[in-house]
Amino acid sequence: MGLLYLASALLEAGFSCKLIDASQLGLSSKELARKIISLSPRIVAFTSVTAAYPAVIDAVSLVRSEDSSIRMVIGGPHASARPMEVWETGLFDAVITGEGEGPLVSLVQYWLFPGEVQRPFDGVFLGEGWVPRPFFHESLHSIPLPARNMVDLFSYAHPGTIFTKRGCPRRCYFCSISTSGFERFHPLERVFEEIDIISQSHGIKTIDVLDDTFLSNGERAVEIARYLSANGLDWTCQAAVVELLRSREIIPTLAECGLKNIFVGMESGSKRVMKKAKGITPEQALEAVSLLKRAGVPAVVACFILGHPWDDYNSLTATGEFILRLHDMGVRISVSLLVPYPGSAIGDNPERFGVRVLSHDYRLYNGEYVLLDNNRLDSEVLYSFYVDLLDRLTA
Repeated sequence: MGLLYLASALLEAGFSCKLIDASQLGLSSKELARKIISLSPRIVAFTSVTAAYPAVIDAVSLVRSEDSSIRMVIGGPHASARPMEVWETGLFDAVITGEGEGPLVSLVQYWLFPGEVQRPFDGVFLGEGWVPRPFFHESLHSIPLPARNMVDLFSYAHPGTIFTKRGCPRRCYFCSISTSGFERFHPLERVFEEIDIISQSHGIKTIDVLDDTFLSNGERAVEIARYLSANGLDWTCQAAVVELLRSREIIPTLAECGLKNIFVGMESGSKRVMKKAKGITPEQALEAVSLLKRAGVPAVVACFILGHPWDDYNSLTATGEFILRLHDMGVRISVSLLVPYPGSAIGDNPERFGVRVLSHDYRLYNGEYVLLDNNRLDSEVLYSFYVDLLDRLTA
């Protein structure tokens, strides 16, 4: 979706561009580099999450060795969180921080029309002076619709994805919220237009709402749900426990309007750790699940993290018991190990949480490895608990 938004901004500005979703195509760094070179581009813009960043570096290095004239720019979550780290590789001509549509267009104009266009605006770092603060659109009204016609949507497991807003009102310590910005909403008429394009132009019948949390504005969520229902569409979303409890009166309406799957962040089953990590209690999490189940939502996915700074063996045991209790209730479970993502509170200031980052090999930043030294919990014990829990859930 990020690539589609960037492509639409470039196309609207009058530039031609091609899009390569290397992850979707399963391209190795070598294959990606070969494909880039075959297109003979003047500029290549990369976007990358932290776990994919090493592969991007490998690909850019290979392209540089073949054609040093191609200008390279990188943006996305990792570059936004670690702009100087990225710049100091010496591989990029610019780094974009924050939302990329406007900064990328201004940078391309600056590079392709030297002397005619002023220096790029906020969010673009060219190695001069201070790294600019991440750029975020104050309003989403002028952002063009993502260029969905540039990819084969049906090659994706979830072809009908949509954002109805950007940013998140919550500030979870493990989330790199600094790279996604404050909460802003797309106009409802634009959301409805996108739904029409997805369903009518592409024939897709399930919409996956990718908002960090869909229910921060309950009345708006109901309006969107009713529009989805009126068009005969099923849909999925993500929500926080506190929002589900605050919006309990609208949950039956959401279910009646085609809500088929909802992801709910719980992060722990220990009362002590859950309070610190999410500001909720296990009882509140269970109440949220009960509200969804009673309303008839077919699938509820509870999301958990193991290895919080406050975790010890007792809290792990409580979390495991809580997860298995939910599992027995028919709740699906998603569980991962804590990742100190750049841009998150714990990733930027681990000492504040009394932990030490064990590895800066970003290839490991996928939730499957123990990456933090927690004095309360031996890393081998934590990993063994994680593996055993996965085995019990899949048995």
